[in-house]
Amino acid sequence: MLQSASLEMNAARLAAIATYLLCAAVLGFRSPGMYYDEAIFFNGAVQMVNSGQEPAFAHDQWSWVTLLGRQWPIMVMPYVGSIRNYLAAIPFAAFGPNYYTARILSSLLGAIGIWGFSVLIRESFDAKTAAYTSWILAIHPGYLVLTIYQGGVGEWMLAFAALCITLARYLRAPSTLSAFWVGLAIGFGIWTRANVAWLIGSAILAAAIVVGKRILLPSRQLAAIATGTIIGAWPLLWYELRSDFATLRFMRSAALPDPLTDLISIRLQKLCEILISASDLRKMWDGAPPPVWQTLLFTAGVACALFICFTQSRNSNPARRIAVLIFLFLLACMLFSRLNIASHHMIALVPIAALIVVVAAGKVCRSWPRARYAIAAIALLYVTTAAQSNLAAARQIRSTGGVRWWSNAIDPLASYLQRNCEGKNIKVLDWGLSNNLFVLSNARIRPAELFWGATIQRSGLGNLWKDEISPGDVYVLHTPSLEYSPDAAEGFRRAVAGSPWSLRRTEFRQKNGAGYAEVVEILAP
Repeated sequence: MLQSASLEMNAARLAAIATYLLCAAVLGFRSPGMYYDEAIFFNGAVQMVNSGQEPAFAHDQWSWVTLLGRQWPIMVMPYVGSIRNYLAAIPFAAFGPNYYTARILSSLLGAIGIWGFSVLIRESFDAKTAAYTSWILAIHPGYLVLTIYQGGVGEWMLAFAALCITLARYLRAPSTLSAFWVGLAIGFGIWTRANVAWLIGSAILAAAIVVGKRILLPSRQLAAIATGTIIGAWPLLWYELRSDFATLRFMRSAALPDPLTDLISIRLQKLCEILISASDLRKMWDGAPPPVWQTLLFTAGVACALFICFTQSRNSNPARRIAVLIFLFLLACMLFSRLNIASHHMIALVPIAALIVVVAAGKVCRSWPRARYAIAAIALLYVTTAAQSNLAAARQIRSTGGVRWWSNAIDPLASYLQRNCEGKNIKVLDWGLSNNLFVLSNARIRPAELFWGATIQRSGLGNLWKDEISPGDVYVLHTPSLEYSPDAAEGFRRAVAGSPWSLRRTEFRQKNGAGYAEVVEILAP
């Protein structure tokens, strides 16, 4: 009987993952347009498929390595490894770098995250808890949107899944080999996203507090974990040594100067929103924020669940208290960090919060059987709210085609440049228009970015703008309302106004009629 129930719950986990993928398909793979930060995680795959030489796009000189006469990516950014480039290379080679191949891959990474976490939950708790948690994540609006459209979230979920699966294997059968696999997952996770170290540190500290000396492992297993960690993180270690620890230098340069109290206040607001929504990406389809009562209700529910799990008897399953402490320690890392913490970073807390809610609900139902009716009502409200939010987002995404920097106006822009500007020097004057053009054109558009470090007087290359303008060149910039780098655009426009050369301007508009970008071609005399 127990085995039959366990099989049913395992089937429920698979059904949850199938539902997640179905929800992803309903949200849509074709729209919105490819966002610049989304494309960053795919341009290395496009480069590998089309050329084994030095990348045409801007990159850190140590983020690629030469092996067997070809260039291979090591890092996407100083704190993010290039695993998605390798995962995307085969589907890009087979089907081309299009929206479907990119976003279906991203969705699969989100599905792997759910599955990997459920494996650890089944080992640490039971199959029923794993199934319920999987269903919460499968329909969670924030988890869905961020794993599909936001670059970097899939990397976290893949690393998270690897850690969960290897840890579950170790807990089931501790050995030197299983300890090595845990270490390999740790190293892989830190290479994939450096801030996975926050999760690992939080887990170690939480386990040490709850189980005490039992966390100490045999020396052979510790050596196996250390060896696995070094092997898993070797691309990052190589990069750090060759680049004079570029990740640490980036962290120092990216530190925010704002008062910490202001940062904490903003991040707490983002935390409350991410528990039921995706505040960072609502602007992608002009979505309205969730009603205040939803934010307050689900935030209060998570807070109550944290309290219930943490105050349980010490003789109960220690994994409950460990989960609570991991959530709190990881949250503290995000709240007190000087780095720019956005909602897509805080999505890492949602799986742990979902687990804690399920565990607390089970405890309440066992202690007060009549409470199961209230728990069922809250669960039904969550399902209804999530479904309404996902359907509304799907309708808006299809209706608008994405707005602002997510607009699918990037597609006709890429097509125009391929048809009319082949072989010309294409120069991008604003953030948000080069990586996506490179990916969507399958490397046929190789623009140079002139806005990094640009001023009104000089381009990012240090040239006066009047000297930067040459006949036959093509300049691409956002419409003024979308400019990220206004100095470059203003300097270019001033220089063009005083230039003797003839111009051809072509505007591209969003589906709602608002401006998106323009192409300025300097005509030969």
